[in-house]
Amino acid sequence: MSVIRTPINNNGLEWIDVSTTDANEFMRVGQELGLNPHHLADCLDPEHLPKHEMVDEAHFIISRILLPEAELGTRTIQQMSKKIIFYYNDKFLLTIHRQPQAVIDECRKVWGDQQRCETPAEMALHILHGVLLSYNDTIIKLFIKIEAIEDRIFLKYLNEDLIQDIYDLKRKSSNTHKLLLMTNEVIQSFKHNSSKLPIYQDVLDLYAKLNVLYNQANEDSTNLMNIYLSLASHKTNEVMRILTIFSAFFLPLTFIVGLYGMNFKFMPELEYQIAYPLVWLAMISIVLIIFLWFRRKRWL
Repeated sequence: MSVIRTPINNNGLEWIDVSTTDANEFMRVGQELGLNPHHLADCLDPEHLPKHEMVDEAHFIISRILLPEAELGTRTIQQMSKKIIFYYNDKFLLTIHRQPQAVIDECRKVWGDQQRCETPAEMALHILHGVLLSYNDTIIKLFIKIEAIEDRIFLKYLNEDLIQDIYDLKRKSSNTHKLLLMTNEVIQSFKHNSSKLPIYQDVLDLYAKLNVLYNQANEDSTNLMNIYLSLASHKTNEVMRILTIFSAFFLPLTFIVGLYGMNFKFMPELEYQIAYPLVWLAMISIVLIIFLWFRRKRWL
């Protein structure tokens, strides 16, 4: 377990950062810091969604940061993101996470070590801004993947793997957008005591941009799915059209061959010397008539 205490400013305000994967050790530290047992249970839930609660004039916040190494096929919240928990009031800021996070180290280096924050809420906003930047990195990767899939679709490289990639893309963009929408409650919780801070406006602007981009990614992934299904259906229709054309040519010929292939005793045509060439002439004529009719209808 790692516990790092960092002064926020010269007024004695402190940032306490706890990183641990041991549930028992975490419960002990949480009780020492006076956390509510229900909040401790929320902290231990690996798939808990973003939320904000007010407890005894302190703010309890759960946020989720997206993992940069998460692959496109990751489908659960736990696979694609990790929790960063904030607990702050006017005197201190407590952050809790299971694994080391680069955003925590960066904020400590830029803002904590130089004691440049006036309040714990301002420090928490800087960390939250770093959390939102992880969504920005992910949306860039999603748009690159969308463009790659578009090229494959319109170059008609349709295969079974493509529909799986489109499904994974749609699922990841949808799930990530849901996490982003739930983070809006967290952002709004800073409105009353931090709305005049420049970092708060930066967080709002970044959130608004991300919301638009993820909406666009959801629409693009849905459109890709529809285009793929349309092209697959068109390909099937083309195959059926060719098979139908062949059937139209061979159906009357099969009828003639089947008719004269019957072994009845009284079939006067079988005695004619020119019967065989006449049958061939009739079959060729039928084929030509069908061909000209199809060309006139522009079916060929």
